[in-house]
Amino acid sequence: MQITHETSIGRIVLVLDRSGSMGLESPSRLDRLKTAALDVVAVAEDATEMGIVSFDNVAVPEVPLAPFDPILDPNRLLHKNAINALTPQLATNIGDALRLARDMILNAGGVTGDTAILLMTDGRNNRPPPDPQGDLQNAITSLLTEGIPVYGTCTGGDPGLASQCAA
Repeated sequence: MQITHETSIGRIVLVLDRSGSMGLESPSRLDRLKTAALDVVAVAEDATEMGIVSFDNVAVPEVPLAPFDPILDPNRLLHKNAINALTPQLATNIGDALRLARDMILNAGGVTGDTAILLMTDGRNNRPPPDPQGDLQNAITSLLTEGIPVYGTCTGGDPGLASQCAA
């Protein structure tokens, strides 16, 4: 997503999976996620508003949605530090993370022409019980109603992962 001064300010929330399954494989799924997330931070244009949400059982706002400023933070250190500090933890609650990202966007002023959520996960949603898939679908429906697109990336080598991520 290219943001220029002639277009509206972009609002992007990175939603990053730090669940236990992200520690699998070598290099780990989380290490690969970190590399991709750091690349997104590096290529985002100045003035792009970017926030970070991470999740395992619950979602956590790691970095508030705010514009990149080339003078105050030329290296985007706050975002890089938050990404690098992620460690694999408990289970996976993607719905909670998407709702938190939605709230960040709406509280920042709503949807602009270049608003998006970038979800990086291994696709193994398993929280909250008793219906993790229903909860995730409710979160996605809410985002669709608000006009907030979600772009997903999936990492992992286990069978069935592609279908989990596609769903």
